Amino acid sequence: KLATESTTAPDYSYVSTIDSLTALLIVLITQARGHGKDVRVATCVNARAHLHPPLPTNYVGNATFFALPTYKAAELASDNLVDTLRLVARRVRESIVRTRDDQFLRDSMAFVSSQPDMSAVGVSTDFFFGPDLFFTSWVRMGAYDADFGGGKASYAGLPRLPVTDGLVVITDPMYPEQDGLDVTVSLESKAMEAFRDHWQSLAL
Repeated sequence: KLATESTTAPDYSYVSTIDSLTALLIVLITQARGHGKDVRVATCVNARAHLHPPLPTNYVGNATFFALPTYKAAELASDNLVDTLRLVARRVRESIVRTRDDQFLRDSMAFVSSQPDMSAVGVSTDFFFGPDLFFTSWVRMGAYDADFGGGKASYAGLPRLPVTDGLVVITDPMYPEQDGLDVTVSLESKAMEAFRDHWQSLAL
């Protein structure tokens, strides 16, 4: 419903299912955390197909950049959930479109390569026990297409993660015969309990 309603926007009018899901999770997690602060969201953007010329399909290096929109606390605390989700989903999409622009990508690479210590360049978010969030999507990465000689995978999932907070990973279903998407949400225990209550209270 949200993806359909959002297509009326004059700019960045398209939002994907993952944009809509991201928006819902941003709102519910922020409400569950209850900090009342502005929220910066880091969303991983795959630049392989968006550079000109694009990287070859067999490129195995890292080509990930970050969209970094910020949401005001008041925006995420609105009582009108549909309008809030529409606003957040459009901003998610806008930030991704801006980030995958070829010139932006090249400017970003030039900036990082000009630093005396490139390892010191990081993503400016405070998601680990802070107010911010870190999203990544592994959807359509082809995990079930890989065959190293023993047949294709019958299961694909995340490795066991160390203690973390504020991390959201969206993936294809863990079993290839399943439909939909799987979402892994990492939160501090009390925030996780509140998030579960918010999620279960939705009439989806």
